[in-house]
Amino acid sequence: MIWEKDFETIRSVDKWKTELLDSFQKSLKKYEVRLSNIQVVVNLDDLKIVDPKTRKVVELRRRINIHIEGIIRQTNESFQHQEFIFFSPLSLT
Repeated sequence: MIWEKDFETIRSVDKWKTELLDSFQKSLKKYEVRLSNIQVVVNLDDLKIVDPKTRKVVELRRRINIHIEGIIRQTNESFQHQEFIFFSPLSLT
């Protein structure tokens, strides 16, 4: 889903986040059978890259923060994983 929507214009961030969250949850439930009680949290933030000489923002990148929690079925231990994915670079120069 991320690959397909990378440079698409996002009209509603909330709707886009919901679609992304649903996609992650479905994929994890389908392919990650080692986990139970899977919970996924998706947040978006902007990372600004500043030119140190001019102190102006030269690039703006959106970052997707994905936090996954669950229980490992075999050992009943808690599991946590966090990923950051950069998305849609926007050059301002």
